[in-house]
Amino acid sequence: MSRIRLILLNFGLLCLAATFMSYNSNPPEGKTGAPGESTCSDCHSGGSSTGNVEILGLPSVINAKEFYNINVKVTKTGGNATKAGFQLVALNAANQNAGDLSTLASDHGTNSENGREYVEHRNGKAFVNNVAEWTFKWQAPDAPDSSNITMYAVGNICNGNNNTSGDKVVKVNATGKLKVKSTSTNDLISHGWNLYPNPSKDFLYLQRPTDNTQPVSWQVFDINGSLLKSGESNSILGDIPIEVSTFVIGQYFLRLNSGTDSYYSKFVKL
Repeated sequence: MSRIRLILLNFGLLCLAATFMSYNSNPPEGKTGAPGESTCSDCHSGGSSTGNVEILGLPSVINAKEFYNINVKVTKTGGNATKAGFQLVALNAANQNAGDLSTLASDHGTNSENGREYVEHRNGKAFVNNVAEWTFKWQAPDAPDSSNITMYAVGNICNGNNNTSGDKVVKVNATGKLKVKSTSTNDLISHGWNLYPNPSKDFLYLQRPTDNTQPVSWQVFDINGSLLKSGESNSILGDIPIEVSTFVIGQYFLRLNSGTDSYYSKFVKL
């Protein structure tokens, strides 16, 4: 083999090793098995170890804007695997990012790609009593009411050879339903605002309470949590129009932001 070929071969091996090491400390995004995504088995495979991954801490009823401690637990049930990694994403029913992820320790971190936020391992974690787990915070989104939130997670049960061979990939998902509490502190109508006509065919109008002179912004969501339209108004003169003529017939959710407060209301498009 010529010296040039040897140099190129060694360079390629170094690049490959660097890639494996970088994935160990910071895996590529979009590998959770969520809709539109593959899993870590794109690279990792061939492992004889067995096990599972769990998402713990997501309740069946999720309170809007509340913080939750979420735990991803990878359990080895057989084989010679020595460590594990993970990646998780939270999506609404429209498969858009839902809520906000934040870290609690240095053994995991967050990254974003294509509008989705991921939490994932930073360096593989050794199994202790056949378990490797990570705990992080997730803040639920603030709308819309009764929409489903699903977390998708993948676990990689690894043999620790710093390569992609001999690893077992497992996946799981967990779903809860978002609940926006209708109280005097966040219900639009009971807080002095008026939304009319409801049901509506072409235009909705937001009428301010007489004592409100602050700039406002608003967002309209469908029942799956997809943001359809948004706007803002700095004028205190006249009611605020929102065109809904292009919406399909059905139920929608309006979020109104005024100062530091947010208010909510449902409306029906005819």
